[in-house]
Order: sequence, then C-alpha cells, then structure tokens
Amino acid sequence: LLHAASVGLTLKVKPAGQLLERTSLYQDLIFIVVAYLGLWFSPLFHSLHLLAVVRKSPLLQSVIQAVTVNGRSLLVTALLCFIIVYLYSIIGFVLFPDDFRTTEGDLQCETITECLVFVLTSGLRAGGGIGDLLHDRRSTGRTLYDFSFFVIVIVCLLNIVSGIIIDTFAQLRDERQAIDEDTKDRCFICNIENNKFDRRVEGGFEEHVKHQHNMWEYLYFMHHLMRKPNHEFTGQESYVWGKMQRQDISFFPLN
Repeated sequence: LLHAASVGLTLKVKPAGQLLERTSLYQDLIFIVVAYLGLWFSPLFHSLHLLAVVRKSPLLQSVIQAVTVNGRSLLVTALLCFIIVYLYSIIGFVLFPDDFRTTEGDLQCETITECLVFVLTSGLRAGGGIGDLLHDRRSTGRTLYDFSFFVIVIVCLLNIVSGIIIDTFAQLRDERQAIDEDTKDRCFICNIENNKFDRRVEGGFEEHVKHQHNMWEYLYFMHHLMRKPNHEFTGQESYVWGKMQRQDISFFPLN
C-alpha cells in the first residue's frame, strides 16, 4: 500500500510541483514583507528571517507538523481547558474572592474577568495549580478547589495536550521511517524486495534499480507524455496516457 501510494503520487507530479512552487513562493513573499517591515518600522522584524531554517530541515518541519496535523484535536482540547478554567474562575470569584490577593494585599479577583485572567496567566503556569498562588486557608472547600484544579487541569488536560503532540510526532516519525525503509529495501517500480535480486540477479539490487527499473526513466516518460500533443501519441503512449488520466497505476510492472 505504501508503495502504491508513492507511485500514485507520481501521477500528480505536475500539480504537486505547482503546489510546492506556490508554497515556496508564498514563503518568499512573507520573508520579503518582513524584510520591508524591518527597514521601515523596526530592525526587530529581521529576526523573523531566522525561521527560514525550518525550510531547510525536514526534522523541524516534522516538529511543526506535530502541532498542525492534529490541530483540530488540540483546539478542541484547548477549548475544553478554557471552559474548565473559566468555571474555576467563577467558583473562585463567588466563594474565595479574598484569597486572590497579592503579597501587598491587592485583590486580584474583583471581577470575573480579573479572576479568569489571573487563573489563565498564573494558575496554568504554577506547578501545583492555582492553590500555590492563593492565600493559604485551611478549609474543606479550598482543599477541594485546589486539589481538583491540580488533578483536572494540570495533570489531565495539560498532559492530554502534550500527549497529542508527542503521539503525532511519533506517528510522523514512524511514517517517515517506513517510507525510508521502503525506498531502500524495495524496488520503487515493481515493489520486489532487494534480497531477492541479490540472490537471483547478476549485479543485485543496484543493477536492477539503475538499469532495469530506473524510476527516473519512468518519470521522464510520464513528463514526456504530459508535454507531447495527444494526436502524436503512439499506441503504447496512448495506453499509458489513458491510465495516467484515470490515475491508474496498473501500467507499472507491480509485483
């Protein structure tokens, strides 16, 4: 399946190339705009050009994809986290407003908005949750409030977000590793494992992929069909072109 998907992608080499060029063009335009912003407004904008290293590193691109691939799951989880934090802000505003004080005695929970901002900006960053930041008051309500916030928000929700990112990164790494292994251990055209050629074919796997089933010759042939007028096709070229139009890879000598 992995091989078939890889071969199928070659049927879209022209649209894929156009998309790649378009994406690269957009990135270049963004960097040009940032350069002009650095010249006109502030040199600090020039520091954004350091992000160009992401374009050169497949590993960094995988890190970015680990966040963007499951972006919907992360957004839904973040929304749930925000709702729960908002509920805790309301509870704190109603039941424990006097505990939201600074060391100077200033009240930080005079409104629900102030409570929400305080819990979001400080409570999520505290290792023990919101209880580490409030005045210590020994009561059953405060104990339940502090402990439940720590378990639900700090332990569960934040770790769920981290788990989604880590699992996605591991999945992308496994997929890349599987593709690399498939590329090295199998013929791209016929999908036969390399050890079979090493035992039965003179010159082994290297001879096969370079001369018998050279994938670049297949690609050049497909590109030739894309540029050649249809009325000049030979019988074989018409057959292959028809398969390409239907995204049918049966003309490849697949095993």
